[in-house]
Amino acid sequence: MIPGSDAPRIKLLGREIALAFLLFTGLTILFAYPISLHPATLRFPTGPDGDLGWYLLGWDTHAFLHKPWRIFDANIYYPQHLTLAYGENVIGIAFFAAPVIWLTGNLLLAANVACLLSTILCGLGAYVLARQVGLSARAAVVCGIIFMCAPPRFFRIGQMNLSSLQWIPFALAALHSYLDTGRRRDLRLAAACVSLEALSSGHGAVFMAVALALFAIYRGLLGEPLRLATRIRDLGVTGALLLLPTFLVFLPYRAVQREVGLKRGLGTWEVNYTALLASPSYVDKFLTTRLTHTDINATASSFLFPGYLALFLAAAAIVWGGRRFVTECVQNAAIRRSRITSAVEIVLIGSAVVAGLLTAGTLVELKAGAARLVDPRSAELAWIVFACLSLLAAVAARLAPAAAARHRRPLLWLAIAALCWTALAAARPMLHAGNGLTAEYFKNTDWTSPHEFSVVDPKPSSAGLVRRWDRPVPDTFSVRWSGFLTVDRAATYTFATSSDDGSELWIDNQLVVDNGGMHSLATRSGSVRLRRGSHAVTLRYVQFGGDAELTWLWARDGGRLAPVPRWVLSQTPTTIATSIAALAADSILWVLAIATIAAAALYVRAGVAGRHRVIADWAKATRRDPTTFYTVLTLVTFGLALGPPYGLWRYVYWWPGFTFIRVSSRFTLVMLLGLAMMAAIGFDRLTAAWPLRRRTIAGVTIASLLAIEYAAMPMIVEPARIEIPAIDRWLDTLPKPFVIAEVPVLAGIDSTVFERQETAYMIHSTAHWQKTVHGYSGWRTEFHRQLYSDMQPFPDDVSVNALSDLGVTYVVVHSDVYPREEWKQVEARLQRFSGRLRLEHVEGDGRVYSIVRPVDEASR
Repeated sequence: MIPGSDAPRIKLLGREIALAFLLFTGLTILFAYPISLHPATLRFPTGPDGDLGWYLLGWDTHAFLHKPWRIFDANIYYPQHLTLAYGENVIGIAFFAAPVIWLTGNLLLAANVACLLSTILCGLGAYVLARQVGLSARAAVVCGIIFMCAPPRFFRIGQMNLSSLQWIPFALAALHSYLDTGRRRDLRLAAACVSLEALSSGHGAVFMAVALALFAIYRGLLGEPLRLATRIRDLGVTGALLLLPTFLVFLPYRAVQREVGLKRGLGTWEVNYTALLASPSYVDKFLTTRLTHTDINATASSFLFPGYLALFLAAAAIVWGGRRFVTECVQNAAIRRSRITSAVEIVLIGSAVVAGLLTAGTLVELKAGAARLVDPRSAELAWIVFACLSLLAAVAARLAPAAAARHRRPLLWLAIAALCWTALAAARPMLHAGNGLTAEYFKNTDWTSPHEFSVVDPKPSSAGLVRRWDRPVPDTFSVRWSGFLTVDRAATYTFATSSDDGSELWIDNQLVVDNGGMHSLATRSGSVRLRRGSHAVTLRYVQFGGDAELTWLWARDGGRLAPVPRWVLSQTPTTIATSIAALAADSILWVLAIATIAAAALYVRAGVAGRHRVIADWAKATRRDPTTFYTVLTLVTFGLALGPPYGLWRYVYWWPGFTFIRVSSRFTLVMLLGLAMMAAIGFDRLTAAWPLRRRTIAGVTIASLLAIEYAAMPMIVEPARIEIPAIDRWLDTLPKPFVIAEVPVLAGIDSTVFERQETAYMIHSTAHWQKTVHGYSGWRTEFHRQLYSDMQPFPDDVSVNALSDLGVTYVVVHSDVYPREEWKQVEARLQRFSGRLRLEHVEGDGRVYSIVRPVDEASR
């Protein structure tokens, strides 16, 4: 809340909100022209992703009425299950689109209505958030316009999974209100917003988690009472039920990640500095061409510039008025402390801060894949510094026993946790187990010496391949990992590598997996009988250019493949008991390290809250002043969005959920919310001393200037119409269930053409909603990569056998998609396969063939 302001009373169904909704609706119609006037016949130029969005809305709406509990079992990518989790689920967006689909059946209209409505709600959500923290209605309008219309969000309007972020500002507003007033309904409203965002998109769920986590950490570090029992009681059963969809929607994604390895890697972290200055608005293009004499937009991959006026107002929020308030707050505190006591407390608190930060840094090093699981030098540095500071504090405490007494218990807990962590960290390397494999990195493709460098990797991975190299990563390189793999019992083990490009696995000098050569992501496997104990292992990888991907899997006695855990890998032979002990030590190290950080945080909290009136008053004022928090939110998310080598993405992309993010620059969407709030605060601070009339005129002027700066209408659009071939509609008349495939498959042509064709087949399936082997989500399994490759020469023995073995019932042949000369050849092959493919129906340019299996022939 803005210091000195009263808590606003905003009714979500009141007159003020209704007027704000009308304002943002008008701006959306204006900025989205001409698609806002012709939503049933125009589309955003989003390529296959837009077509995918149409299908997703259609499937979700269909599932709402037919087995909603199995909504993630979409009809695509047969025979896989939970295929809706291969990409965005957009269930939360489908709530808005469903009425349009039920009334009109027009998927294009429903998608456009959903995108436009999300834009309006983004503006309204930012408005509500600004009003909730105590800003004026004029400043709230500024906030809403920036978050709604600035290029980083508005020009992604066609990407519904990215632009539908409206529930984030509503959730933050509800949390601000809950912490200020203690009303239970506000906490439950925040829970509902979290679930709605998680249901809307995976990106939105991650963005929401980042915003709320920063909010909680910020308030907690500044002395916000934890009151965990009270928070749980306030949330109650109602709040828990409102949060339940968030956890339910997470489960299918987690299952898909484990079963088929769906994730993104650090390889998608790209330089984006030009894009940070790019904007399609007339004003920005005019200014940049005259300042730089180049067209920045021509080389930018996206539009990430938030606008000059927004940046100016945000800067004003930082430099105008904030320092004066904090100074007054500190000066008004009625407490005096001795210099010696202050020195003791500063040293003690400083030791806790340093210990916590260095321990956290060691944890990052742990997970990010350092040369050792626990780097003794890092641990030694952390605790030498901590010991020195503690010694100084102990000496000073003899001069100020009262100060030492106040901190004795939290300091004791911190010391115990730190000493235990240090002792175990020092002893852990002595086990010589679970310490990874020796890795040699070469700048050639044949593993020939000399190598560029040699390190110890906890385990081979896609992320490690990229992270180990200093930027830029070589176009071609190879890596060889060697060491020992320890198994707990004798059995037949199946190993597999999924790599882009080649990989080979040798165990006890025997080639077990041969996945070599130049190829896209491919999975190969092999089996070997292993006795209990350690076995020499060598894994080789080669990259010929493009994305670097590597996953190493194993299974025992025909079980399900899973990633090889790091605790079975070591640089020297070891025993299974030692490996298990190492695994237990690693787990305890994590617990102790987290306990140390928690103890350090509690110590700082004990030293700040209630003991030192000046600091406590400052902390209370700062945590209620939104300027600092939204500055932090802006800076952190800007760091996440920034490309290499300076961005934060390399440190967090492996966190749960973050592996779903394909492009780190998308964090500018959250950054924009923080920047919009700072701009609104800046406006109020600049105009605080003005009369009401002048403030109103200033608000109208700034809002108008923002609209002018962001103006880029008419938007670039394309005419569109969803046409489902009559032959696919005919399938809806047949007895169900059945499985279909459609040809041609254009897997060997340009990827965009192939993706367009796959999304077209997905939309065709909306005529009958039966299972189809086709699918597009920006990612697919190796099984379907191979299937689409086999289907290209259809019909031939390979393609027909593959579809028959898969259980496909009907094949739809679209003669109009084939080039004329190629169609003649296909038609001749169809006649030769008349014994395997029975013609069922011809309508327009489509034909339906049923696959005749030997058992079918026998029954005839």
